[in-house]
This record gives sequence, C-alpha cells and structure tokens, in this order.
Amino acid sequence: MLRTKVTHPFEREYEGWLAREIEDYYATLGHAIHVIVVSPRVEAKWPADLSFDFDGKLIGLQLKRPYLF
Repeated sequence: MLRTKVTHPFEREYEGWLAREIEDYYATLGHAIHVIVVSPRVEAKWPADLSFDFDGKLIGLQLKRPYLF
C-alpha cells in the first residue's frame, strides 16, 4: 500500500504561489504586472528571488521558505 509522506514545500514553490497571487490581485484591479523570476546566478548581483515590473517600477522580493516546527 502506498503511504503519503508529508513534506514541506520548497522555497521555489512558495515563490510561485506568491507570484501567482500578486498577478491575480493586480489583474482583478485591471493592472498589468509582469513577473520576472531571478536565476541563482543573477541573484548574486540582484538580491531578489522574484521581481515585478509594475508601471515602469521594478520591485524585487527576497523570499525564504518558512520552517514549521
């Protein structure tokens, strides 16, 4: 019988969920927002996991996976 192993999501999964929610939020307001995923190589120069282009402004977010005890 297969058993389910409960694990914690990866940091990239949190990034994806958050990016999708931000996109959906601004879409409901009628604004276009562009999500830019930052690669680990580029992150050394631009310290952000996700970046958003919103009305000509570049917003970067550095995210960490929450640890549940």
